Amino acid sequence: MNTRKGVESKGKDYHSLSKNQREIMTMLTKEFETPKRIAIRRKTTQAAVYKIIKKLREKGFLTRSFTRGLKNIGRGNPQKGLKGLNNSTYVSDGNIRLHNQQFKIKILKGSRYYAQIRKKKNILIYEANTINIHPNSLIISSNELLHFYGKTPDRAMTLSLDYWLPYFFRLQDRLKIILIKGENTEIKQFNAHFAEVDNELAKDCNEKKYNVKIFADEDNKLCFIIDKSWNVDEAEAVHPKTAQRDMQVSFQPFFNGLRKTEYYTPQFVMKSLSGLIEDRRYHAECFKSHTKLLEAFGSEVIKLRKQVKSIGNKLSQKRLEEFK
Repeated sequence: MNTRKGVESKGKDYHSLSKNQREIMTMLTKEFETPKRIAIRRKTTQAAVYKIIKKLREKGFLTRSFTRGLKNIGRGNPQKGLKGLNNSTYVSDGNIRLHNQQFKIKILKGSRYYAQIRKKKNILIYEANTINIHPNSLIISSNELLHFYGKTPDRAMTLSLDYWLPYFFRLQDRLKIILIKGENTEIKQFNAHFAEVDNELAKDCNEKKYNVKIFADEDNKLCFIIDKSWNVDEAEAVHPKTAQRDMQVSFQPFFNGLRKTEYYTPQFVMKSLSGLIEDRRYHAECFKSHTKLLEAFGSEVIKLRKQVKSIGNKLSQKRLEEFK
């Protein structure tokens, strides 16, 4: 079965492989990982990974055309992008995986061509991503194979924009509409998931079949889960509005801090995690109160401006001799 250009499983007896060989075979042909990513995930060297790849070739499980895994778009030319669901785009630059992105984009100017498309369909698949077509806007959902890895959530988001911004330009050309026009552009990301891969707590919870879900107090929406996407143990921030901030400010620093302690056990992490959620609740409440204070301050500034303007108008109407 040909699963990816350059990587091919010959259909031999999979169970004849050793555990390590099976795991690396799965990562290459099912999860589309690069040797570098495999080495990171398995906490080993790339040389060790290539040694096993060589054995898989010799046993006939991989073709000799295998050439270093998936294409890494990095900051290069993202226009080649995705051509179908058999390809995926990765940026390997850390262990925070950004995926499941959704955007709403306002259509600044339509066209007859776009109107004709709307009459025929309300969903369009363009370069493997799903486009929901509306009269005045587009809803864009990333396909399930589109991932961006960064050392931090902010880094992963930055790398994703290297893909998305050119994609939006190509999309507007494809539909013969205008989406991007200077400051008039209205693009809003309303959903994105940030997962820390190979998380120790996630591994323990998945092995013990623990179902971990945490809901945000401010709106009762799901904000944190333990997941096993793509057969990888992940601690994942999933709140539609705050996932990036939650992972950047709370969850990633939390896990990194605990790893430096001598008490880093799953039980200790679970107990500490409850404290982190309390902190998150406190920060959310502070954010709300600060927002209210800023709104109140803003209204007072507006009143003050009106008073100053009124006084200025009155002064401008007085004659010079009245000030003597």
